[in-house]
Formats: sequence, structure tokens, C-alpha cells
Amino acid sequence: MLRVGLVLVICALLIGCGGRGMAPGGGTASAAPTNTGSSAPSAPAISANPVTLAAGQTRGGVDITVAAAASSPAPNAQDLGVNTPSGLGMASNTGGTIHRGSAMRVLLFGPGLAGDMKITIGGPQDISVTNIQGVHATDNTPGIAFTASAAGNASLGARTVFLQSAGGDVTSFAGGLEVIP
Repeated sequence: MLRVGLVLVICALLIGCGGRGMAPGGGTASAAPTNTGSSAPSAPAISANPVTLAAGQTRGGVDITVAAAASSPAPNAQDLGVNTPSGLGMASNTGGTIHRGSAMRVLLFGPGLAGDMKITIGGPQDISVTNIQGVHATDNTPGIAFTASAAGNASLGARTVFLQSAGGDVTSFAGGLEVIP
């Protein structure tokens, strides 16, 4: 019973982790599973091969191995807000809007966020990012603040904000920054 419980805990931890996905892509096991005397048998070693898919594509028969986060805690963008360039600001789990031709202060909060993260805005390259700095929310949640400047002809619609730590961990706030007229 202890073995089953331990295996379930390990599976739950692996499912909840973020990171880079790798797939065997036809690789072969280099060793048969062996019981090392621990509470769970060891997994076979598998040669990893990246799997690349375009939007809308699927691929069956691929086992995915998710690497553990390099950072602790792993970065997790939970709240985003678009505010005036100075003064206090707010963020929520629904994101915010930015007008074409404006420069606004964007705040993101969540575990593992820091001022040394690389910021990328998904979509057309018509929003620039400057003045990146680490901040903390009133409840001491870590965060990152930056100035987002939308071009006067910026494409309308929702954008995803990607944050990458120095250790390579990536988190995103999907569709959290919407460009409006």
C-alpha cells in the first residue's frame, strides 16, 4: 500500500510541474527496468528527441517527460494589470487593456517572478518593453513591472506575456494584454 501511495504522489508532482517537454520519438530504452530495493522500481533510460508541432497539429504515441523547474519556487504568472506609468497599480487574474499609441505600466504577480526575467509579448512586434524591475504586491507576492508601449498602428487583440527566468523556466499570462483602439 505504501508503494502505491508513493507512486501516486510522484505522479501528482510530475503532472503539476512545468518545464520543457521532451519525447522519445522512437528512441529505445537503454536498460530494462530494475528494482533497486527502493519503494518504487526505477524507470528505463530513454533517449530524448524533441517533437515539434505547429498550431492545430497532433501526434499520438509520444511519451512526454517533463523536466523539473530550475527555479524554486517555479515562476507562475497569476495576476496582470495595466496601469498609468506612475503611482500605485493593480493586477487581477483577468489581465488588462492597452490603447494603441499609449505607454502603460504593466504589473505581473506570482510565485517565482523577479526583475531579472526576460519579457516577450506574443504576436506582432508592435509593443515594446522597457523599464523592467522587480516589485512586490501589498501581500508580499513577488512580481515584475515594466513599461509597455503600443505602436499607433498596433494590431488589435489579446496578447500573451511570456516571462523567462535566468535558469530557463518559462511562465506566461495567456491573452492577458489586450490591444484596443
